[in-house]
Amino acid sequence: MKNIHNTKSITIKITEKTKNKIQECINKFEKNIKKIRDYNISPNLIDNILIQYHNTLQPLQKLAYITNENKNTLTIIAFEKTTISSIKKAIISSNLGINPYSIGEKIYLSFPKITQENRKNLIKLTNIEAEKHKIQIRNIRRKINEKIKQYNKNKIINDDKKYKLQNIVQNITNKNIKKINKILKEKEKNLTKNS
Repeated sequence: MKNIHNTKSITIKITEKTKNKIQECINKFEKNIKKIRDYNISPNLIDNILIQYHNTLQPLQKLAYITNENKNTLTIIAFEKTTISSIKKAIISSNLGINPYSIGEKIYLSFPKITQENRKNLIKLTNIEAEKHKIQIRNIRRKINEKIKQYNKNKIINDDKKYKLQNIVQNITNKNIKKINKILKEKEKNLTKNS
């Protein structure tokens, strides 16, 4: 009876660990892909730019509201007027290639329209990011499968249980690779709008 309980516990542990690790990877992929520009400019492109504030570096999103003025322009409204010049400096020194301008208390960032060449590069960058996270998911699967094999080798689980667990892990992997492909296709669709 103890062994049955133990294998159920191992099944739950492995299933949850696999889901959690892979979900972390999916979350990171979604976060990273939002930083890649598409048809509409997103505040996510700049929300993690670090700003010098009271002798520390703070993410822009903690010091200002960032909104879409239109599909090519972001507006930044600093919580404190004293941070406006620091925000502008940080944006200029980031790798965006955008020069901010301010009118009153608002900072504007105007992004050029996406050219066909830019679009191809952005799609390529998006695909590289997707592939990188698919590899991470497969590495998670590999490590979990190694753990399953170790359980089997140590006689904690039998061969049937080993294959069942490996099948569960493979199904979770397949489902999440499909999820990455779906997110990728959506991003590509947003990049090719009005092309």
